[in-house]
Parts: sequence; structure tokens; C-alpha cells
Amino acid sequence: MTRRSRLRQRGHKQLPHRKRQLHEPQTRGAWRHAAQDAGRRHGDEYAALGGQETYKDIVRFMQSRFTEFLAPYRLAPLSYSQIRELAEAYRAGFTRGRYQNGREAVLIPTTRPIDAIVCAQNEEDSIAGVLKELGRLPLSRTIVVVNGSSDGSLQAVHEASEDACIVHYPEALGHDVGRAIGATLSQAEILLFVDADIPIAAEELGAFIWACDNGIDVALNDISPFLGPFFNRDGITHCKEWLNRSLGRADLHANSLTAVPHAITRHALETVGVQNLIVPPKFQTLALARGLRTEAVHAVDVIGRNRIRRTNVGALNPVAELIIGDHVEAFHSLWEENASFFSETHQREQIAERRNGG
Repeated sequence: MTRRSRLRQRGHKQLPHRKRQLHEPQTRGAWRHAAQDAGRRHGDEYAALGGQETYKDIVRFMQSRFTEFLAPYRLAPLSYSQIRELAEAYRAGFTRGRYQNGREAVLIPTTRPIDAIVCAQNEEDSIAGVLKELGRLPLSRTIVVVNGSSDGSLQAVHEASEDACIVHYPEALGHDVGRAIGATLSQAEILLFVDADIPIAAEELGAFIWACDNGIDVALNDISPFLGPFFNRDGITHCKEWLNRSLGRADLHANSLTAVPHAITRHALETVGVQNLIVPPKFQTLALARGLRTEAVHAVDVIGRNRIRRTNVGALNPVAELIIGDHVEAFHSLWEENASFFSETHQREQIAERRNGG
């Protein structure tokens, strides 16, 4: 009788084999190889089924099979960098020597419907690039709200996208109104918001989708690395950080829904209310007050690339005044939501928490 058999007879429990996680260095290459091999097999399967060469058909099949491939291994959270690496390996295997149309697709392992909402006003020079990057994502629909444009923005959208849902208003709606209109039209579970003036790589946008698919309700752009030292920041940035600190979320720094890209879940939209998207700081304030998970999930530099306009330069430009007013409204909404937030008891509790290192 072997020693192992004797142990079993004595009733000793055998230790279960520990399942290695994707992030362990010794398995990283093996997992990448497994993803590429799965992609190759699924590419063979698609070819055997007589799969079409059209981009949408290829990407739909890849997205579905890649999601199935990763499903058994999502017991532990996977970082977005891991997902990107595995998705690229899978895509390389699937498209090797064939299906060139699918080589630019960004795969995200989710079964949830995703919509992108784009607001455009006089963006004829950049909107095509924005839509091109969005077209690389596994979106259910792209909703473009064109308003107040005197250039060729509307025509540019028609030329750049065959299936975008286009909403056109000849008059200017006002800042952030387009977001609420687009969200009203969406039925998706994850809503990604971008502006039409800055094309952002699909690989970067995917981080916000992945965050919402993994339990984050409001996924913010982390602009902190691009702000510079505190004494060089403008009043608007101070205003954003002040609001976050007042809400007990100093960790959010100056990150806000005023900066794109960002994403929210259907749960967040229904909890806070689509009408509050018109005032981004108010939406963020109510999201935090109502217990929604809000995090800065990925850093995309939209500060250095921000388009200079007549309305957004100068110390007291119209955009700055609007944003400051939005923050005042956000504080007012917090008072209406829970006046006890400003009570002396709450203030003392906050001071005690900070003193105790909580």
C-alpha cells in the first residue's frame, strides 16, 4: 500500500490543486498562447461555417467566442491590461492569414449591450476619426447628437458611419444636453460617452467599458497625471476637487464627469435620473450620495488635446462660468438629497475619521 493510499484510509483530506491566475508571471506566456490557439481554432470554425468576410460578421463572431473562451477564468478579477493582451493574442490567432477586416477590432469579453453617445457641434474635421475608433469596439449602437453646427458635421457623420443613430438639432442645445438626449435613446446596459472633437483610441475607451462590466457604476477619466502641481491649477480644477473632498472622496481628486471619456451603467442612469446628465457634477454628486460605485478607472489625456475655442479661453470664459455654476447646483442637490450631510454632527464625524486615519 502506498503512503498516499494510507493517508486516504486514515481520513486525511487532500489539499486541492490551486488554480493559477492569469496574472502570475510563470503562466502569462502560456495564457497568451492559449488565447491565440483558441482564436485560431475559432477562426477555422468560422471558415468551416462559411462565415462572411464583412467586418461586422467577423467581429460579432470573434466577440462571442472570445467571451466564451474567457468565461471559465473570470472567477478572479482580471485587469484591463490582461484583457487587452489576451484579446490581441486571440485576434491574432483568429485572423492569421485571413479575415483582414477583423484585425483592428478591440474585443471585450462581455455579453452586455454597449452604446456610445457622441455629442458634436462644428466638428467636421474630427468626427470621422472619433467614429472610426468607436467602430472598432463591440458596440450595439452609436448615437450621435449633432447640434448647433454651421459646418459640415452632419454630412461628415453620414459619410463616416453607415449605421449610426443620428439626432440633428439645427440650434445649439447647450453643453451636456446632448448627453442626456443620447442616453434617453439608449437601451444599453453600459453607456460610453465621448466628444466629437478628440479621437481616442478604441483600446483606451475599452477600459471604461470593462470597468462598468466589472461592478463600477460611474467610470471616470483619471486626468490627475496631466494636471501638474496644485499651485498651477485653475479655479475650475480646484472646484472639482473641492466637491469630491466635500463628498468624502478625496481619492477622486479633480476627476469629474465633466471630462470625457467616461461610462455609466444602466443602474446608475436609472438611480440618478437621465435628466441630471445635463449637469455632470450634479449627476456625480447624486451618484455618490446614493451609494453608486464611482471610480477613476483609466487615464486619457484630453487636457493637452482639448480644442481651443473662443468660449473656453480666458479666466472668466463662458465654459468656466458654466462649470462653476454646475458645481453650485451640485451642492444644492446634495442639500436637497440629505441636509444632514452639512450638520455639525457629520462634520465632527468626518474630523474624527481623519484624525484616526480612517
